[in-house]
Amino acid sequence: MVIATKFGVVRSQEGRWNGINGKPEYVQRKYLEENVTATNIQLAAEDLSRIEAVAPKSIAVGDRYPSSGMSEVNR
Repeated sequence: MVIATKFGVVRSQEGRWNGINGKPEYVQRKYLEENVTATNIQLAAEDLSRIEAVAPKSIAVGDRYPSSGMSEVNR
């Protein structure tokens, strides 16, 4: 079972449970409301283990851009 289905939310909200936040751009208010709603979900240890099994925290390591691009960030 997809964890989002278990909690009755959309899959794009799943990342919010683990402290992952996307770029806060909302064309429609309903998407903002969906993301705010996701912060109220309480995951059990079993749910967190399932997430970690398919998307370990260590999978995203390092700079987002190559060094040439990083020099342009936060200018």
